[in-house]
Amino acid sequence: MKFSIIKIAVGILSVIIVLQLGATTLFTTATNASTYSIAYGDYGTPIPFHHHRGPSYVLTSFIWDTLVWKDHDGYVPLLAESWRVEDGGLKWIFKLREGVKWHDGHPFTADDVSFTFEYLKNYPYPWGSDEIIEYVDRVEVVDNYTVAVYLKKPYADFLDHLIVQLEIIPRHIWENVTDPLKYTEPGAFVGTGPFKFKEYEKGAYYILEANDEYFLGKPIVDELVLKCVSNPAIALQTGDVDASSFYGKEVDVVRELINTTGLEVVEGPSYWVLKLIFNTRRYPLSDKNVRRALACAVNREEIVENVLHGGGIPASLGIIHPDSKWYNPNLPVLSYNVSEAESILDSLGFIDRDSDGVREAPNGTKLSFELLCVERYEREAELVEAQLSEIGVDLSVKVVDWKVADSLLDQGEFDIAISGHGGILRPWTPVDWPAHTYVNEQLDNLLESFYSTLNESERLQYVYEFQQIIAEDLPILTLYHPKTYVVYSSQKPVEWFWTWNGIGGGVPMWWNKLALIEVAETTPTTPATTTPTTPTTPVAEATSPTSPTTPAAGGYAAPTMMYVGIAIIAIVVVAAGALLIYLRSRGKI
Repeated sequence: MKFSIIKIAVGILSVIIVLQLGATTLFTTATNASTYSIAYGDYGTPIPFHHHRGPSYVLTSFIWDTLVWKDHDGYVPLLAESWRVEDGGLKWIFKLREGVKWHDGHPFTADDVSFTFEYLKNYPYPWGSDEIIEYVDRVEVVDNYTVAVYLKKPYADFLDHLIVQLEIIPRHIWENVTDPLKYTEPGAFVGTGPFKFKEYEKGAYYILEANDEYFLGKPIVDELVLKCVSNPAIALQTGDVDASSFYGKEVDVVRELINTTGLEVVEGPSYWVLKLIFNTRRYPLSDKNVRRALACAVNREEIVENVLHGGGIPASLGIIHPDSKWYNPNLPVLSYNVSEAESILDSLGFIDRDSDGVREAPNGTKLSFELLCVERYEREAELVEAQLSEIGVDLSVKVVDWKVADSLLDQGEFDIAISGHGGILRPWTPVDWPAHTYVNEQLDNLLESFYSTLNESERLQYVYEFQQIIAEDLPILTLYHPKTYVVYSSQKPVEWFWTWNGIGGGVPMWWNKLALIEVAETTPTTPATTTPTTPTTPVAEATSPTSPTTPAAGGYAAPTMMYVGIAIIAIVVVAAGALLIYLRSRGKI
């Protein structure tokens, strides 16, 4: 009988061990051998030289790295493990991380950093070339893992706007490429990032595969798929995608998803603006009084209420978001006022001479314009069309896709357009981007002073005046700042977060690559607040032992596995005890 009991006990222990090992294997597989899908759009070939909008930049940030990155709290070291500032902000020294490899196995060195700066001077790149050309004098390779960047003049946002978004490219691949926009050979996709480019199907999906040798650690998913889906909400509910963005008018969808089991909903910062853009090169929109009349006739509150349903707020007339430290709270108020709009147009001689309901200019030209927009903002366009018709201004809405809209705006081939963008925590030009028809030398001078001055109180004066000019001159009419959300599956081992001051130079998106890397917890590097006063005094120096800070994200940690194991053991022990009692009661043992 004792022998039988021993055999049963040994059998139970064997079962426990097998189940524990099985659970460990199961959870490890779920964590590291998986596919994660994100609802996305089609932004063309995923190469840095093809950037035009924030989502395309965020995608390439998974393939290429910058010297410095950001998490939810501040700056974190990436390709550079530390940095310091000398000579009153004119010299930046970056100590690079050793042992980093490009996806093709070549070692990453200081030569790649120096090359990137020089290459982008000759072949402009949408995210960084302007700053390099204007501010960077030269880059010196001190040794294989140290570079010194010398500036022509102080640049207050050198770290926050250029370094954190400048993706470093490999010299051994790009040095012989003379037309980067047409270069799409396999080498064009080689970076140092946590994921490697695998496949792109136009209008359908992007597939990235994990870089198992990533210097911060192996990604917690094996494959990242970005899918073009027509209905992200349904895709989330059916499991076709694991995460998606929602903003503005989509707040109604978010309210429904909040109560869906297995989904997490997180609201983020609204560093985004929708604008009514006037082509200031075309008469009569070249007259700021005409622009003011049109602006007075647009009821922004009605648009926010009827289109967003509480998913946003009327935008600041100076573009910069109210949550930014650079926001001017004393801007003039522009209220919806049809009488004032009509009075301005009457005084300028724009009257309805033939009683057809549309005003004519003094030269007889109809006050009629084409309003360009993408499908997403067609409802806003219809409201603006109806509102301006009340003052005798005729609009015809033209709906095109994003790429066509951006191209027409860039070429100046439009009258009025509705478009938007992020990155509104700081001032930048052109203020009518993605168009650039508005030219104001005073605005340019203020921007130059803002970025070349290190004294914060002086910078506030410049940026306040910058916003004042925009609010008075009205080259654009800001419509609203939408609320933004991320909805993601709680069943997958990924916890997304909103990046401090936006990804890169300010993209207000949630899918920061650090959320997919399981790295050791360290103390984050916060922005420097001191001003360089002596040539040898460091302003900001960030260091990390072997890896930078990770946000509250990553795979299942060791404690989680321990709790799972304990739970399984407890269940088996209880079951085994019940079996022994049953067998004893039957006289079997």
